[in-house]
Amino acid sequence: MTHSALDRLGPRVQAYLQRRGMRVSFLWGFSEATLFFILPDVAVGAVALFGWRRGLRATAAAVLGAVVGGVALYLAARWSGPPIRAVLGHVPGVPPSFLPRVQHDVAEQGGLALFLGPTHGIPYKLYVTEWALTGRSLGSLLGWTVLARTARIGLFAAVAWTCGRLWRRWCGDDQSGPLLLIYLTGWVLIYVGYFISIGS
Repeated sequence: MTHSALDRLGPRVQAYLQRRGMRVSFLWGFSEATLFFILPDVAVGAVALFGWRRGLRATAAAVLGAVVGGVALYLAARWSGPPIRAVLGHVPGVPPSFLPRVQHDVAEQGGLALFLGPTHGIPYKLYVTEWALTGRSLGSLLGWTVLARTARIGLFAAVAWTCGRLWRRWCGDDQSGPLLLIYLTGWVLIYVGYFISIGS
């Protein structure tokens, strides 16, 4: 990430990219693993657009947040039992049709469901809950979580960094603001389409 690219952004955006991005990525990873409904990729990608080292650190922070959030949700599900499904059913972006599918995926695919489910727009938190309710171990959940979250978030961070680098090569460092605006607009459109598709 070049200083000239950062200089074109506002001080709050610069502070996020330089110092606060790791904390935000961790908190976002934790929140999305519990009750929040927007992927931590949004935060991680914004950092990775402007530097691969910070993108890696943001990825690690988001994965760590997901692990901590997954542990918290796992323990809550073991304590509360099946009623926790009703709680998650009220989270935006979780239609009732997801719940039986997750039960089937965990029973048939085990840990692979943590890799494959998000590719169909099914939140990680549902798999954590089902993992706990079916009596599977916390240790195995942690192992699969680290693998699945690192693979997906890390891949997205790599794509974001590549796009940012190409943008600056073609458009120059003075166009960092439009790059960030296009990035965030893209996420808005993705989520609008997602909510329309699931009928929430």
